[in-house]
Amino acid sequence: AIKDKNPIMPSDPSSLYLTSDFTCNLNCPICRSEVIPNKGKPTQAAQEEYDYVFKVRKSLEVIKLANGGEVFYSKLQRKLLKSLNNEDFPLLRRVHIVSNGTMFNKHNYDLLHPGTKFIRDVNISLDAATEEIYEVVRGKNFKDVIKNIQWLGEMRRDNKIDYYSFHIIIVKNNYRDIPNILKLAHDNNIDRVLLQPFIDNPYSQYDFADQGVHVPGHPEYEDFMNILKEYADDPLLYSYFDIPGMNSKIESDVLRQKSFKVYKQAHEL
Repeated sequence: AIKDKNPIMPSDPSSLYLTSDFTCNLNCPICRSEVIPNKGKPTQAAQEEYDYVFKVRKSLEVIKLANGGEVFYSKLQRKLLKSLNNEDFPLLRRVHIVSNGTMFNKHNYDLLHPGTKFIRDVNISLDAATEEIYEVVRGKNFKDVIKNIQWLGEMRRDNKIDYYSFHIIIVKNNYRDIPNILKLAHDNNIDRVLLQPFIDNPYSQYDFADQGVHVPGHPEYEDFMNILKEYADDPLLYSYFDIPGMNSKIESDVLRQKSFKVYKQAHEL
């Protein structure tokens, strides 16, 4: 279509990323100032997005669910997961879930069958691995989240999912928890821990100047950089931060596995 300068796509999409449903059971200060409940009618954008999935269902191979909210809290995305099947979605081969981990458990996994059988990629938005820090940046669901992370780790170990990652937004309140996050990842068959800088978000409860620890000139910038440098050789750690020795690119599985093997031997993991 681009080559032919045609504004109309020549076919329906093979992949969709659904981001318009912001309903979530958490109001993490990094992200928003209040809970966006799943009561009442969905927004027009979320409903149109949901309807479009079924309009193009015959061509879909990959669906990525939830980045603006929580997929297992959203009524629409739960309904969508429950509806996925090979008869209505003949080409569908994988679903990618982005979740805060609070409700991603075996109960919901079984309840939303058959759609959950398509889940092959899981990204847990975590931000902390110790209860004290988690309560500051997330809330009071820590024990449930850890239990669910462990269950998903078993799913990854048994190859019931293909890829399992953590996504961490770095702020002043959580950067010192990076070593604990990495330990949690190594203990639970995580494939990647991705660190992302906090951006100046108008919906956030945080003041950017106070929490943007990655910004040169921040009082704790050097402390943050020192932690990154200390763990730069960890094969699970990926980052948007430009740190010498830290690979910020997505490596091939072969290179990543070789690196991980060497790291495990060196650290007797």
